Amino acid sequence: MIAGNGLTRSLVKHLGLGVNPSYPLRWNLRTPGRSTALLDDLPGLKAYLEREDPKRTRPDFDLIIPFIEKLSPAPIPDKLPADEVGAFLDLGHYLTVAYSWFQRELDKYDMSNWEWTRWLTSRRRDLLAILSWNYDLVAERVVENLGLPLLYAGIGIPPTTTKGRHGRRSPVVISKPHGSCNFAPHDGVHIDTAEKDGGLYEALTYPRMIHVSGFNGPMQVLPTSRLYSIRQVADIVLPGEWNRFGRYLGWVERTMSAFVHASATATDLVIVGFRMAEADQAEFQMALSWMQSLERVVIADPDPNPKLVDLVRGRAPRVVIWPNGPFGPVVPVTR
Repeated sequence: MIAGNGLTRSLVKHLGLGVNPSYPLRWNLRTPGRSTALLDDLPGLKAYLEREDPKRTRPDFDLIIPFIEKLSPAPIPDKLPADEVGAFLDLGHYLTVAYSWFQRELDKYDMSNWEWTRWLTSRRRDLLAILSWNYDLVAERVVENLGLPLLYAGIGIPPTTTKGRHGRRSPVVISKPHGSCNFAPHDGVHIDTAEKDGGLYEALTYPRMIHVSGFNGPMQVLPTSRLYSIRQVADIVLPGEWNRFGRYLGWVERTMSAFVHASATATDLVIVGFRMAEADQAEFQMALSWMQSLERVVIADPDPNPKLVDLVRGRAPRVVIWPNGPFGPVVPVTR
């Protein structure tokens, strides 16, 4: 399975929540452990938003597009104007903390009657791996609800694995090459900074005296109790951004490689709510590269990206679209 933001939107709609997962900058969050607004503690991002969209009329992710346009095709933060570098790096922290809060809100509700949980329940034995582009943990929570063990490929020493309830079977590989709200440097890693030479060294907090990005070291999966917390490092790929971490961070390569290997024998591929931005295309094709036994590809999306449809059209004898989820009509794709 490959999961995009449409999977999360489906769950939010099922639960009837009033939180839009595509508008995280409007969630009015507090900094973890404080009474201050999270945006106040990320002044680079706050100043950028006030300058670019003072009346807050533009869609949240449209505000990221200027970053992406300036970074492409060589995604290096120092290509940004000086007054935008802080906003760009603050945004990674904001989204990590925001989707941690969002996941804790989702965890308050039962998802066992959700259509994707019900559909996967009857197919739990066939589920090999999930590639999720999402910062939230919806895909993982589905696997846990099914009673299956899961493995966070490439994260943790040894890689983090949970136990399942349904006998002995290989864990479902969870691959998140764009990062996740529960990824963080290992507890044994301490990153301290001082305001000036000879000053007192203190742990990184918000607001940042310096920004640290691209941590290529031991990582861990945070438990739910520590999810909503200030982060030393927040290495996530922004929506529509080229994955600048793929060449530098070992865990990114390992997590993608694990999905490629785990899914190599798959006979069915289900793609849920993944729009495939231009920057995602190379990674998407890499994910499919070892799938030589596919009999069916399902695209669960009411309005799929035509480029995505074209890419999967020749990979299986049967390609279909589910415009209304797993229990709705089936629309065949002609060759």
